[in-house]
Amino acid sequence: MEPIGQRCIDSVSDISSEIAKWSNPTLKIVKDAIVDAYLPEGMQPNSEITHCAVCEQNIDTLTHSVHHCRQCAKGVCDTCANFYLDYPKLGKQRVCSKYEFSFFLNVK
Repeated sequence: MEPIGQRCIDSVSDISSEIAKWSNPTLKIVKDAIVDAYLPEGMQPNSEITHCAVCEQNIDTLTHSVHHCRQCAKGVCDTCANFYLDYPKLGKQRVCSKYEFSFFLNVK
């Protein structure tokens, strides 16, 4: 069973994805505020993300998916966040390419 916190984040992401389809610049503020309200403490707020923390590609949070690396807590693009680590209490979590090989480390 998936942890409740992850289900909440996924639900908020689904809602914000639907809002993003409306493509109104004003909705970016609404979408970011919704996502920011449910981000775990320490994660970079969507409202502050303008580019990928790894490749520095510009990211428009209204029209592109932004992922939060569970290691560095920064916002990253789809390409750079296409890796996962299995955490004992959280299960499989998305990490950025900087942490792709972190399973060799003692991840807590």
